[in-house]
Amino acid sequence: MCWEVGVVDLEYHGYQAQVLYDAEAQIFYGRIENIRDFVDFECADESEIAQTFYEAVEDYQLVCSEMGKSF
Repeated sequence: MCWEVGVVDLEYHGYQAQVLYDAEAQIFYGRIENIRDFVDFECADESEIAQTFYEAVEDYQLVCSEMGKSF
C-alpha cells in the first residue's frame, strides 16, 4: 500500500475524519476519529468522499441509537 496522507479533512455533525488515498489500490479511505468505536469508510471516486463519510456518520448514529448507546 502506498498511502498519500491528508488528502482531505472532513467534519459532519461534530465528527471528523481524515481521508487518505491508496494509489496502488486506487481507493480513498477514512475513519471517524475521536470515538470509542471503529468506523471506517472507503470509496473509489473522489467525488464520493464526503457523501460516503456522511453516510458512515449517520449509520454510526443509527446503530448507537438502536443499542441505547450515546454518540
